[in-house]
Amino acid sequence: MLPTITNIKKNLFVTGIPPDRCYSQIVIESTKPLSHTSQQLPHSYTLTIPRVNLNMPAETIQVYDGLLENINLKEKNNKVTVTIFFAHPTIIDRLSVANPPYQLIINFNRYFLEQLFWNKLVIIDPGHGGDDNGLRGPVGLWEKEAVLSIAFQLRKILELSGAKVWLTRQGDENMPAEMKIKNLQQQKAQLYIGLHLRKGSGSQDGGFALTIPPQEKQIEKLAADIGLELAKKLNLQNKGIHTDDGLSALGLPAIVAETATITNAVEEGLLRNSHFQWRTAQAIYNAMIKYFYAKTQS
Repeated sequence: MLPTITNIKKNLFVTGIPPDRCYSQIVIESTKPLSHTSQQLPHSYTLTIPRVNLNMPAETIQVYDGLLENINLKEKNNKVTVTIFFAHPTIIDRLSVANPPYQLIINFNRYFLEQLFWNKLVIIDPGHGGDDNGLRGPVGLWEKEAVLSIAFQLRKILELSGAKVWLTRQGDENMPAEMKIKNLQQQKAQLYIGLHLRKGSGSQDGGFALTIPPQEKQIEKLAADIGLELAKKLNLQNKGIHTDDGLSALGLPAIVAETATITNAVEEGLLRNSHFQWRTAQAIYNAMIKYFYAKTQS
C-alpha cells in the first residue's frame, strides 16, 4: 500500500537553545516514510514525492508569516509536488521523523528578518485600560481587553525577529494621557503602533481603519500596506486611512490601527479568538517588514 500524505502544518518553530532562533516550519505528515527529491529556486522550494496518495485537497495553502507566502499542492498519477514560495532570502534544511505519525520537516531560516528588526525599538500602545474600558461589543467584550491580547501577539512576533518592544501597558491599567505622551517622547523608538477598535455606524457595519499623522509619506505607505495585509489575513473591509494632527505630537513615526469593528457582532466574536488575534498581529508585522526594508534602501 502506498503511503498517504494526511496533513500539512505550518508554524513558527523556536529552537529553545540559547541564543533562540526562529524558523518558519512546514511539516508534512504521512502514514509511511516518504521518499522525495527537492529543488530550490530564488523564491521557491519544491519537493517531488513519487508513489504517494494525497488525503487532502490539492490546493494552495496560504501562510503569509513574513517569510513564507503560500504552499502549492499538486497531485497527478500518484505523484505529489509541494512547492513552498518565500519572499526573502533563506537557508533551508529538512529532516524526517521515522515513527508514527511520520513527518517530513522543512525549516526555513528567518535570518533576513532578524537582521531587519534586530535591536529596533517598537512601541505598542494597546488603547484604554483601567477605568477607561473603550468600546463594548454586543455580547460584552471590552475594547481594552481585545487590543491587549493583540498587543501580546504582536510583541511575540517582533521579539522572535530580534526587535525590542515596549508595551505602554501589560495589564488593566492606564496612565494619564500627558504622562503617556511624555514617556513616549523620551523613547528613541523607530515606530509607534497604537491599537484600537472601530465603532460602526450600525450593527452591520464592519471592517478596519488606520490613522496617521498628516504629511508623512512613509507612514502613509505603511498604513496602505497594513490595510492590504489585514484585508488578506482577516478578510475584513478596509475603511481607509485617516489623519490626526495629534499623532505628530509624539515626535516619532506613529500609526494607529483600528483592527476590527467591535460593535459588529460577527467581528466581536472573531476578536475573542486567539487565532484571529495572531493573524491580526501577523498582518501588522508583515507590513512592518516592508516599512523597515524601505528605510534600509533610502
